[in-house]
Amino acid sequence: MQLATMPNTTGNRPEQERPDPVFVLCGARSGSTLLRLILDAHPSLSCPSETNAVNIAAAFLQSHNVRHGPAKEPGDRALAHVRELILDLMGPATPGVIRCDKSLNNWEYSGLLRRLWPAGQFICLHRHIMDFIASAIEACPWGFNGYGFAPYVSASPNNFVVALARYWIDRTRHMIDLETESPELTCSIRYEDLVAHPDLIVKELWHFLGVKDWRLPVDQLFTSRIERGAGDFKVWFTDHISDGSVGRGTTVPVSMLPEPMREEVNKLLIALEYATVDADWGSYRRIAGSAPIPHVEPEPSRTPLGIEDRATSVARPVITERDGAADPDPLIEWLEEKDAFSCLSATGTLRLVISDGATVILNRDLVVTAGNPTSLGNDMDGDRVGDHSGGPQLVVSRTALLQLLTGTLTVSSAVRRGEVRYYGSAGSPPSEDAEESENLFVELQTTLTRLGQDAVRGITRSAHEVELAS
Repeated sequence: MQLATMPNTTGNRPEQERPDPVFVLCGARSGSTLLRLILDAHPSLSCPSETNAVNIAAAFLQSHNVRHGPAKEPGDRALAHVRELILDLMGPATPGVIRCDKSLNNWEYSGLLRRLWPAGQFICLHRHIMDFIASAIEACPWGFNGYGFAPYVSASPNNFVVALARYWIDRTRHMIDLETESPELTCSIRYEDLVAHPDLIVKELWHFLGVKDWRLPVDQLFTSRIERGAGDFKVWFTDHISDGSVGRGTTVPVSMLPEPMREEVNKLLIALEYATVDADWGSYRRIAGSAPIPHVEPEPSRTPLGIEDRATSVARPVITERDGAADPDPLIEWLEEKDAFSCLSATGTLRLVISDGATVILNRDLVVTAGNPTSLGNDMDGDRVGDHSGGPQLVVSRTALLQLLTGTLTVSSAVRRGEVRYYGSAGSPPSEDAEESENLFVELQTTLTRLGQDAVRGITRSAHEVELAS
């Protein structure tokens, strides 16, 4: 559909009296509800829940083109009325307050919004594709009938990873193009930076929007009686900004992304200074130095906020070691005390990695001789005895370990969820079908089930003894 060119008629009013609105461009599951709360918290900004107000302008122009043809421009009076309708949906006019909107379809009509408000500003919110996919699948357990996923899933019903990747590609490419075309009107924010360093990011965001510097009241963001409306279902059940969801995309099977699509994805990831997706995605060997993050100097016009601060995290794409000073994990200590990992058998050296999200909490090499595995130490304790990053790896999430122990999860289900992953030699993608991996999965299931049952019997026996003693 060809849209008529629309003149701007808002210039008759002083800017301080009627500032042009700000629009957030993003995809679903990218942290836009958190960003909305942050924007709305500033005294000079107002950001309601999703309005889809731009649909009004799209419908009007479509009807205008049908009635008069695209060659005839809409009149100033009609356009002013369209603007008024959109602004009314964004909230009441308050002197000195800039109205914002973060509807999920803003990206699709950004050109139309620029015609209505040539001086309007755009915040482009990005998230690493693999974390986005993991979040999207978590949010839609019974069907992809929300967030605009349905058309993409209909086009790829047999591969949800491809469907969601296409959804991400369409929006990310459009936002990067807009950032390149209009750098003075756009700023780029990565979700990972926002949750890791909110104070740094919002300080630069206030500067971009031209509002006064203002300390973000993080402790009040989630307790205020703000109108909820459409948005993230989880944000209303939290009380702080957390980066706990960063890195959950390690469970997404990279083998589901065809090579041509992976190349397309990686070009966009590099443009945003994200780590790329390769066959080793989600494995420990990525941080062993065999697959560094490609670095391409970003164009100054679309450098994401905060990216100059190299302390800012870059969307941990693979599991990374936690601070060595962190307290020992009680679950892992208990499992090691019970010699839980001695059941694992392999040929040569097997690296066992236990992760909590994107953080390694155990990293151990097991050398197997005649079915008798011998631990070579834990890299987390600094007892590294050789780099076996090119050998086979078994990666297990802490959550899966706990559920396997309590009998609420089977290894087969954990493998399908990406919570248990086996990697062959370097460069090989995770495999569920190899005989080696199947043997490891069975041994892991058997041992953890036995330990869980023994623990339950021990707890029951202790409770019974306490009852008798009383």
